[in-house]
Amino acid sequence: MRLLFIFLLTHNVFGGFYCLKPEALGDAEQQAGIIWFLQQKPEIIEEAKAAELLAKIKEDTETVVLLTTGSSGVSFITENMDFLKNVKTIHTSHILDDKCKSLLGVVDVLAVPSYTVGCQENKGKTQILKTTGVSHLTILEQDLEALKKKLDITGSKFSLKIMGGDAPDEKGVIQFYSTAGVFSADSEALSDVMTISEGTTLLISNGPRTGLYGIDQKKNNSAHQDGKVDYVTKSYVASLKNYLAKNRSKKPKNITLKVIDFQFGKKGPSISDLFSLVKLTGGKVIVAADSTTTLSKAFDIFPGEVIVEVNTATNKTHLKHIKAEHNRYALVLGRMLRFCEIDLGESLPKTPVKEILNGNTSVAAREIAKTLKEVGSIELLADR
Repeated sequence: MRLLFIFLLTHNVFGGFYCLKPEALGDAEQQAGIIWFLQQKPEIIEEAKAAELLAKIKEDTETVVLLTTGSSGVSFITENMDFLKNVKTIHTSHILDDKCKSLLGVVDVLAVPSYTVGCQENKGKTQILKTTGVSHLTILEQDLEALKKKLDITGSKFSLKIMGGDAPDEKGVIQFYSTAGVFSADSEALSDVMTISEGTTLLISNGPRTGLYGIDQKKNNSAHQDGKVDYVTKSYVASLKNYLAKNRSKKPKNITLKVIDFQFGKKGPSISDLFSLVKLTGGKVIVAADSTTTLSKAFDIFPGEVIVEVNTATNKTHLKHIKAEHNRYALVLGRMLRFCEIDLGESLPKTPVKEILNGNTSVAAREIAKTLKEVGSIELLADR
């Protein structure tokens, strides 16, 4: 039997509020953003098998609230529907896919981004909460020198390039982010270097999906686990270096490149650290379009300033997300308009909407937390 973790967030007169620890990093980010809005900090109770978790919930005699996220949460709820019928259940996801739809009429609240819902209506007891983007938790540092010391990095101005990765489309078919196709390493590198100013350190951050599949489109099971930089990142950096070497007399000059290479089990700079460096020095943020969670973070922290790069792994849901956030934040979409057919509606307003919460978490997290308050009488921090 698989092991499950539970967090007890608070235990007031209404009973317990439990969270099932997600298996995926993006799902954990969603949950952390929601928890941040709650009065009590989470406290780990114990590691428990499914039966023990259910027993813990059963011990509460008052209203019990259960928050789940992602596919592991769907499985837990569907496997224990009869037992959880008297529990207030809230499930949050980055997409309304077929697995998520199986919870319609089962959970009390299903929280998903508005652009994934379409014409789907509430069903039975389930309220569909259409959120603005995806919830997350990103606490920004305020002391630049302390941050540079912590990361052992030098420089006075930082920009950030977040690379894409191989990702499934709506039908589960892998779309490959590679050096081939419309978005080659050379064209992407050239476009990126034109967006940054002189004297900038360009931080190049890859992720677990970058280079996950090889040029032959076969999965590389050792990617980001063998201490080696993946071939896609290598190709991109080589193209950057080649351009800068051939164009020393052209702007931008004095560009420093630093790869932030993701490796499983290796601690490195967090996305919060990288965003903080950019925010504190007024640099640029360039984000691949195929990561909904990362884009949501960037949109909330850099409203009106994010440069989105559509690549060969971008699917229709990603594009809907970009359009929804474009309408809200007036993004600088740059190269997307050249490589992708998408109707962005009206032209960019002169002043972007800056709907941001102290530079920390997301609008979506706030919306879900408020719903949790209504469902389970959970107190929220007034200043958040």
